[in-house]
Amino acid sequence: MKKNLFGTFLLSLTLFTSCSSDDSNSTPIDPVGQNRKILFEVSIGNSNDYHLFVMNTDGSNGIQLTNFTNSNGIYTGDASWSPDGSKVVFITGKDNDGGSGIYIMNSNGSNITRINHTFIGEGEQNPKYSPNGNKILFETQIGNDSHIFVMNTDGSNEIQLTNFTNTDGVYTGDASWNSDGSKIIFQTNKDNDGGSGIYVMNSDGSNVVRVNHSTVGEGEQNPKFSPDGTKILFETQIGDNSHIFVMNVDGTNEIQLTNFTDSNGVYTGDASWNANGSKIIFITDKDNDGGSGIYTMNTDGSNLTRVNHNFIGNGEQNPVWK
Repeated sequence: MKKNLFGTFLLSLTLFTSCSSDDSNSTPIDPVGQNRKILFEVSIGNSNDYHLFVMNTDGSNGIQLTNFTNSNGIYTGDASWSPDGSKVVFITGKDNDGGSGIYIMNSNGSNITRINHTFIGEGEQNPKYSPNGNKILFETQIGNDSHIFVMNTDGSNEIQLTNFTNTDGVYTGDASWNSDGSKIIFQTNKDNDGGSGIYVMNSDGSNVVRVNHSTVGEGEQNPKFSPDGTKILFETQIGDNSHIFVMNVDGTNEIQLTNFTDSNGVYTGDASWNANGSKIIFITDKDNDGGSGIYTMNTDGSNLTRVNHNFIGNGEQNPVWK
C-alpha cells in the first residue's frame, strides 16, 4: 500500500483525522516534547513488508518498532503519535481476516492492541488521535468510494462524517485536525472540475467548505493546518513531479516550497509541521542514491537538510515529529 502520487486517488488513500465537538477543549501540545523523535515507515531490502521505525531528529538511535511479515508482503504504516507521545496508532494488514486493521501500541513498540469496531469496510487507513486523545479518525473504502469516520479509542461510538459518492468512485481522505480539534481539513475529488480538492469541515462533518486557490495541479494531497491555524500545507502534482506548497487558510498567498524535478518524475510530499510551526518534515526521492529520503526545511523552504540515518530501507514514508 505504498503511496504513489502519480497514480489514481485510490493508490494514495490517506489519512483523515476527525473528532467530536468536545475535542475543542484539548490541552495544547508541548512544542519541545513533540520534536524529539521522528516516526516513519519503510520497507526492508527486496521485501514487500513495511515496518515502523523511530529515530532521533538527527537520524541517530534508529529503532524498529514492528516486524510483521509474510510471503505476500504486509503493509504496516500510516502511523501517528498520541498527543502526549506515549502511544502510536497505525494500520497493518497482518491479520487479513476482514476485521479492523487499526492498532495502538506504546511508543517503544510494546503492548500492540487491535481496535475492534463495528463497521467493516475495505482498507482502513490514516488513523489519527484527536488533539485531546479521546477519538480516532480514519478513512475506509465502501465499494468504490472512500469515506471518513471517527470513533472512540476503544472502537465504540463510530460515526461516518462524509459520504460523497458517484458511479466512478470518489476518494475522500488525507484528513487532519486543526490544533484545537474543532476543524478537519481533507481532500476529495467529488467535484472533478479541475478546481481545488482541498476542503475544511467542522469536526462533526458539518459546514463543508472548499478552499479555492490559484495553482491548478493534479491530485492535491495531505493538506494540514499549521499549528497556529493560519496556514495550509499541501502537495500537488505538476506534470510528472509533485511539489510542496503553503497558503493561507482562505487560499490566498500560495507559495511553492519545493521544486525537485527530473525526466522520470520526482515524488516530494508526506509533509507535516513540527509542533511549533517552525519546521516542515517531508520525503523526496530526488537523490535516488539509496540513502535517506527524509528531509526537513524551514517553513519558507530554506535550509533544506537530509536526515541521514544508519538504516537503509526502501521507500521511506510518512515521517512525523514527536
